[in-house]
Amino acid sequence: MVQRTLLTFAILLGLSLPALAQKEGPVVIFLSENEEEYKKTSSAFRTEMGKGVSFHTFSLVGLEPRDRQAKALLVQAEKLSPRLFLAVGQKAFFLLMHVESAPVIYAGIPDYLSERIGEKHEEKALQNVNGVFWGDRNCALEALNTFHELLPGARRVGIIYSAYSKSLIQELKTQAKKKGLEVHARQIKAKDQAAPAIGDLVKMVDAFLVLKRDKFGSRGDIRDRLLEIATAQNNIPVITTHTADLKRGALALLDLDGARSGREAAKLAKDLQKRKDPTVPVIRDVKNLVFDRKFNVRTARELRVSSPTSTKWEMVE
Repeated sequence: MVQRTLLTFAILLGLSLPALAQKEGPVVIFLSENEEEYKKTSSAFRTEMGKGVSFHTFSLVGLEPRDRQAKALLVQAEKLSPRLFLAVGQKAFFLLMHVESAPVIYAGIPDYLSERIGEKHEEKALQNVNGVFWGDRNCALEALNTFHELLPGARRVGIIYSAYSKSLIQELKTQAKKKGLEVHARQIKAKDQAAPAIGDLVKMVDAFLVLKRDKFGSRGDIRDRLLEIATAQNNIPVITTHTADLKRGALALLDLDGARSGREAAKLAKDLQKRKDPTVPVIRDVKNLVFDRKFNVRTARELRVSSPTSTKWEMVE
């Protein structure tokens, strides 16, 4: 009798778990772009969340948050009654920032935006938004060190940027001066200003750096123009923060570990579930950043640049 009761209880418990999971709803992920970093963030998040959690992923590739199609995707997502939203990248964040039906966690957005969200939290706004403060500022500073390491005889580096990165550019100039380097930067306000700005800079720089998550400097079409004008036409190397640029002729990649960002976002999601007051928003600052470093051997041969001797670099062609 006791064994039968225990067996019945076990069966009922087993049946109740899927029902509970169904009531809790899936985790909905919105990807801003289809780039490798965003996919790694999403994949690592799913793995870290563990078994028993269902996921639905929506892509905003080719869309802007204000577009009717993007808003329709959000309506579709909310009909799933999700337990949680994950916004990967800036576009996804802007689409989800006012969602109140479930907590929102962001990953992979610019530092200045995280800082602004923190200010909004102090004003008791965006209380449903949590996130991972990632460190594209540190990525830019490390890219400057990379320029100095890979091109020891070079002194002048060019950067295309938007107004949002103005303070970062000033910091880069300060750090460059300490190293005996020069930063020549051009601020643009629209994508059609990129080509003329790059054309001016190629006359005065030894290499270009691509910023992480800059409104214009990080755009795929502007990066394509940079690689075409700087490297293909003028033999000037580009050190990028986007994996896809290596196939287009960038000399080197220095990028944040997108998988780490996803794992940190998942840990934050689990912490929110355990907290007594989940309505208090959290922005987690990730420490001990890890960078992906890849060196394009084929481009180096074409530009007659020596390969680095440090083992921290992965050689690719």
